[in-house]
Amino acid sequence: MGDVSDLKPIVTVCGDGQLARMMQPAAAELDIHLRILASKPDSSAAQVTPDVVLGDYTSLEELRGVAEGADAITFEHEHVPNEHSTALIDAAISLAQTLRAPGISLAVHPDNPRAKGLYEHLGFEHVGSHEDHFVMVKRF
Repeated sequence: MGDVSDLKPIVTVCGDGQLARMMQPAAAELDIHLRILASKPDSSAAQVTPDVVLGDYTSLEELRGVAEGADAITFEHEHVPNEHSTALIDAAISLAQTLRAPGISLAVHPDNPRAKGLYEHLGFEHVGSHEDHFVMVKRF
């Protein structure tokens, strides 16, 4: 393994459509490694992203697998089952607590009340906005 300066942050995108496709050029420009979970090898994002994991976003096992080692995870669409989102958030909270972080934060689009409601149910509070997203925090 090279030294730490060779490591790029990894962002995993659960989705393979136009939004994920549009993220690839920005990720490359920022020297971020983009990984996508795609349903098929010829999907829009899979055509331009070097790191493609084929799988099903409704499978918790496959979501956990594609999230392994990621520095951040985002969902391109709101069709991921709530129980899967909750399991991934619980794992992130557990890791943050193990690392003795003071809390964990996330961003959610105002047009996604289902996600915002889930995060509030999990103990996150709306603390502000950044660009066009709500910033939510869960403090430990």
